[in-house]
Amino acid sequence: MSEFVKARVLELTYTAHDMTGFAREMGCTGEPFRWEEERRLHLKCQLDALYFLLYGLNRTEAQEILETFPIVRKQDEAKYKGVYRTRDLILGYMAAFAAGNMDSGVRG
Repeated sequence: MSEFVKARVLELTYTAHDMTGFAREMGCTGEPFRWEEERRLHLKCQLDALYFLLYGLNRTEAQEILETFPIVRKQDEAKYKGVYRTRDLILGYMAAFAAGNMDSGVRG
């Protein structure tokens, strides 16, 4: 589990050369990761899904919490034609992770 979190935090954080020291401390010897909005959205949603599960929350409880972020919902609905995509991705990853599939990609 810690490697799962570490890999995603590293990729989300190490996107510029000024973070090289941090990357080296994390064991990464490569170049900064390319900033790709779609990939970053999925990485963040994977982390959120994992944390919901680690806190013992079920799908309904997670959905209730996600409904308390009206700004995220409004931005998603404007960007994705009425779809609260962040919520949908997090819930999709929660289902995949709960089924034991930590490498699953979620569409949405």
